[in-house]
Amino acid sequence: MRRLFNLLVFFSCILVASKSYSQSSVVYELRTSATTICKNQPITIFMTPSQNIRYVFELSEDGVNWVSYTGNFYSDAQAYVEVSQPGITSLTANTQIRVRYTTNFSSGSLPNISDPTTVSVTVNPLPAQPTISASTYAICQNQDIAFSSNTPGGIVSTTWTSSNINYATVGSTGIVHGLSQGNSIITYTITDANGCQSKDAKPITVNPTPSIASFTEAVCTGVPYTRVPNSGGGNFIPPNTSYTWPLPTATAT
Repeated sequence: MRRLFNLLVFFSCILVASKSYSQSSVVYELRTSATTICKNQPITIFMTPSQNIRYVFELSEDGVNWVSYTGNFYSDAQAYVEVSQPGITSLTANTQIRVRYTTNFSSGSLPNISDPTTVSVTVNPLPAQPTISASTYAICQNQDIAFSSNTPGGIVSTTWTSSNINYATVGSTGIVHGLSQGNSIITYTITDANGCQSKDAKPITVNPTPSIASFTEAVCTGVPYTRVPNSGGGNFIPPNTSYTWPLPTATAT
């Protein structure tokens, strides 16, 4: 019995040690700046290795087919020093991320070992793109124009914005008001329950309003009278302005 007891203790120690098999991973930590995003939303991958490695990040939508994010371009990382890959905007579906690495730093050596550690990112689709339109995209100062919108279902909020509120403003219902001569972009943005957004935008031009000061001038009966207003002296005459003259108020002398 004593020998059998010692033997069992020996095998028990072997089994406990085998549970540390996770040491086959050289990735001490692997994470992303967000675990749930919208399609094409930028994220950053962070990785801390437990030893010096040469590595690339790999992406997969099915867990079977993996693609290097940077192609054949690799980087080197020091043990327990966090590295990152910012500005990843190519995620269009649920994606797994892992590290392919090598500990061989000789010239020409490429990462060839896939680390078992993975991190998953849930990618929500964008809502269908809305459309907006107006009867005209050129208005005058102090003129209003109504934009209409075609909004898909499942939307929790909508917003209208103007790229330059010095030239044109837009209200919550899509009414655009011209303020001063210039150009602006009117944008309609929709947001779904996942916080994902789609938008449509149209340019708007605000033209200046002509201004002609009233004047008094003596004319003779039977003599043709012609007057072409010019800018200045209280007048503002934009190019290509057309005129409609009402009958003057005549005073006989």
